Amino acid sequence: MITLWIGIALAGPAPEGVDLEDLDHWESRSRALLEGPQGCWDLSGTLEVQLALFTPPGLWKRAEKRTLRASGSFRGQIDGGTWRSFDYTMTVTDDSDLELDTDDHIFVPVFPLIGEIDQAVVNADEQEPPPPGEGSVSISVGSSSGLEITSSSSEAMNLLDEIMEAIKPSATTSYAQWFDEPAGVKLLQDAPINDSPRSPRLTLSTFFPDGAPHATELDVDFPPRYKAGKGLIRITLIEPQMHLRGKVVGEEILPTIESSSLVAGALGFTVGYEQKITYDRATACTSSPSTSPSGETEPR
Repeated sequence: MITLWIGIALAGPAPEGVDLEDLDHWESRSRALLEGPQGCWDLSGTLEVQLALFTPPGLWKRAEKRTLRASGSFRGQIDGGTWRSFDYTMTVTDDSDLELDTDDHIFVPVFPLIGEIDQAVVNADEQEPPPPGEGSVSISVGSSSGLEITSSSSEAMNLLDEIMEAIKPSATTSYAQWFDEPAGVKLLQDAPINDSPRSPRLTLSTFFPDGAPHATELDVDFPPRYKAGKGLIRITLIEPQMHLRGKVVGEEILPTIESSSLVAGALGFTVGYEQKITYDRATACTSSPSTSPSGETEPR
């Protein structure tokens, strides 16, 4: 992959001591928020998930949209950027209009954006779908549509890195800007989705408040609509996006909130998925081979 560097302050002149042309510095520091805090940390907070199914009209039925919303809490341990555990519980909210089914079902895995995670360490309080009308840890719905969402990962992975690996952009363009309000450096990394000369582009935006070495914001904007996959089955992805926020605590950057969403369509069926994780508390591990500072913080 070829990286084209353009150090240009398009939004305004940078203050003294902030070098926008040193893209090695900004690119190397841009991953700190995505990789998660150094050392071992116990993280906990809340989860919100929304799953929408759009079914096409048939001979005897109209097109339908059914929505399932669920919320809950999680507790996990991340050590050296890799999740060692991720336990969660979730219940379906009252405004859901999608019936749960104990038979064939769609399982929607949880993928934190920070660090690397193996789905084998993700543990729900219940492993079986609940009876109709009751809450679910794994989110399950009737599969008459024939759709199935599963995780095929067999090792720890980072979701954004997996997407970039799948795209394999031939060239990326990086440039830095200084903004006066709010004050800070924004690193923009632009990559084509495919090899076409008119390929839609993906943009990673990382914000460093006051030009400090710690980034507190990461946004990934995909093209509004593009097709993925090869062969007869092509999946249309509509407005996928990822957002991650963090807070500097001492020498660490701790996550505070993250969200991801997409709408995918294939063979006349469309699925929409939104996930939001709020990190309410971060505590340095008391017993771990990794060295980390002691103490506890609420990264809000």
